[in-house]
Amino acid sequence: MRRLFRFLKANFQAFGRHWSVYVLLVVSINLVLTSLIVPGLTWGVNRLLVVNGIGYLTYTNFVSVLTKHPLVLISLVLLVLLICGLVYIQMAFLFRQIKRIQEQTPASQWQLLKQSGHDLLTLKPLTMLIMIGYFLLILPFGQIIFKSVLLNKVTIPAFIIQDMWTTPKIWGPIILVYTLALILSIRLITFLPETIFNKKLSTTRLLQKCWQMTRGRFWRLLIKVGVLATAITLVGVLSQLLLFNLQRYYDQNLLHYALLLAILNLFILEIISQILLAMSIVMILQLILKQAGYLVPSETRVKVILKHRSLRIRMRQGAAMLLLILVAAGVDLYDYAYLEGAMDNRTSFDFPPWC
Repeated sequence: MRRLFRFLKANFQAFGRHWSVYVLLVVSINLVLTSLIVPGLTWGVNRLLVVNGIGYLTYTNFVSVLTKHPLVLISLVLLVLLICGLVYIQMAFLFRQIKRIQEQTPASQWQLLKQSGHDLLTLKPLTMLIMIGYFLLILPFGQIIFKSVLLNKVTIPAFIIQDMWTTPKIWGPIILVYTLALILSIRLITFLPETIFNKKLSTTRLLQKCWQMTRGRFWRLLIKVGVLATAITLVGVLSQLLLFNLQRYYDQNLLHYALLLAILNLFILEIISQILLAMSIVMILQLILKQAGYLVPSETRVKVILKHRSLRIRMRQGAAMLLLILVAAGVDLYDYAYLEGAMDNRTSFDFPPWC
């Protein structure tokens, strides 16, 4: 128990020391993905369906559509490959950023982004094939290592999984798939950083190294990942309960200000959720880097650098808070307009359920 407490304390301290940089990093990436990349991919799929005269695409007509429209099949395969490539660049960029921040090595954002794109282009064909399977089969079912809005576009929709659980006859295969995915996600937890920082290894040797590095450490790694995920989830649940009870008090005793205070609560909740999102991503990826041996921060060096960069740190903290405020304010405005009925007449688009 003491080891777990020290482990949690060390991770929270490591995040807190650079919280503004991490929040800026994660929130900025998510804004780019949700505002530009994902809408662009969704629009592309819709145009593909419209051009081929297909009204919608779900699991009920998936096979018939692909057999009658082979070009759609080719286009969807290319789209899946594109998404997997973007996810790899996203993860490579995050790994490189965390390593840079923890070790305080100089590098611009553009340099890291170019290096991440180069990481993808230099993958060996067999490694790339395994990487695609890792993204499509292991990470979505493992669910505790990494989540991306991009991967949501190529995984089985949640409503289909829920529908499958209503059939007791297939519970066994479902549990088996989840169990195998969980085991592989832990045993191959260092697979991605190895493909990024150790390009000289052959694919077979790379997999062997990943497997050997986690030999005898499965339960330890699983507990560490679980403890991090549980701690962050607990903080989120407690904050939600606190804000919920505050709002209930406002609704009962401050009726004239209840709506204004509800918007304020949503604002605070959104800021907390963005910080917790950054914590969950950074701490898990930091754990993976440490396990792979690619993260060895120098505490002395960090302290010296922080002394000479106090102004830059304050500017980053201010920028992080400003970005959080803008995101939270945007969500609040949307929620307020929705609750007030201002969006009832907006044009609706029927996207395919899997997009």
